Amino acid sequence: MIPFLLILNFDRKTRKFEFFLFRNIVRISGALLPISLNFFIFALYPQLLDGFIAINFTGSEPIILNHSFSLSKLIVNFCLFYNIPFNAILILLILLFFFGILGIIFYVFRRNSEHSIISGYGFGILIMLLVYFDSWPHHLLILTPILIILIFKLPRDSKITKKYLKPSLFFLSFFDLAFMGIWFLTVEFFPFNFLSTIFLILIFIGISKLLLNDKLRN
Repeated sequence: MIPFLLILNFDRKTRKFEFFLFRNIVRISGALLPISLNFFIFALYPQLLDGFIAINFTGSEPIILNHSFSLSKLIVNFCLFYNIPFNAILILLILLFFFGILGIIFYVFRRNSEHSIISGYGFGILIMLLVYFDSWPHHLLILTPILIILIFKLPRDSKITKKYLKPSLFFLSFFDLAFMGIWFLTVEFFPFNFLSTIFLILIFIGISKLLLNDKLRN
């Protein structure tokens, strides 16, 4: 999330990068302050840090079959189902690098800055949902407000809204949970909860088009 909070833009007229140091310091400080409170807890109880790292990255949790719709979990499930050796951390890092670099490029070289902070939040949340091992239906609650704000901000006849944002919002709000249930019925022969992943990628494409388009109706 933090890279997308930066006020950083490439001005095509002057061919220079725009960077506002003071405003960026304020934004990053506001983001890091609540996060830094965790380090005091970890310093008092080091076992909590060990447990956090094990559960989320290095332990058995990331390498078991579950109904997560993240790309990393789909790949892990595929490898587990077909007995293919894999490194879960390497999968996560490759996906993080791919989507992170794409998102930062679209964000920095954007042509439309009107909704940049909303789009930046959207990118940060989407990258987390696509890359992190355990992305479950209740995690979509942090993405839904961003989609609603974008839909109301964009013109009603915007193709970005019609093709990417509205269909994704409706599916993730009303059908994602049903397909998670279907996963439990098909896990023995098809352990892939992939439809939500497709709609997350559609949102990623839609926000990319929003940033790179001068005309919001396109």
